[in-house]
Amino acid sequence: MGSPLDRIIHKLKYEGQANLASGLARALVGQVPPGSPEVSGILPVPLHRVRQRDRGYNQSSLLAAGLEASWGVPVLENIVTRRRPTAAQAQTPQEARALNMEGAFRVNQPKMAKSRSWIILDDVATTGSTLVEVARTLRASGASRSRLIVVALA
Repeated sequence: MGSPLDRIIHKLKYEGQANLASGLARALVGQVPPGSPEVSGILPVPLHRVRQRDRGYNQSSLLAAGLEASWGVPVLENIVTRRRPTAAQAQTPQEARALNMEGAFRVNQPKMAKSRSWIILDDVATTGSTLVEVARTLRASGASRSRLIVVALA
C-alpha cells in the first residue's frame, strides 16, 4: 500500500476506523477554503444503503460532519441518495467507471436542490466519475453550482 494518506483512508473505509475521519476533516479545513457564503450545503457522496449498512457508516458523511462547524455550512445528506448499488469504483476498470455511475443517484428533494450551490464531498477521486455523476444529477434538478472536494486523488 502506498502513502500514509492511502493507509489512513483504507483504514477508514475498510477497517472500521471511523475515528480517523475527524483528523482528515481537520486537514481539509486548513487546506480548502469553504468558498462563498451562498453555498447551501455540503453533500457527502452517498453510499448505497446496503454498503452503508455493511460498513456501519458513510466515510464521506463523517468527513462532512467534521467540516460543518468550521465552515459554517450545513451537511445535508438526504438531498441526494444512491438509487442502486454499484460496483466499487476501486475494483472497476477506469474506462468503465463513468458507466458504472450513470444513473446511480437521485435527488430526493428537488426544491432544496434548485437554484442552490453545493459542495460535494468524497474521500477519494480517481477518475472523478462518482463526483461528476452526483453533480450532473444535481444540475438536472436545477442546482446552480457544485464544487467538488476530495481528501485524496488516486
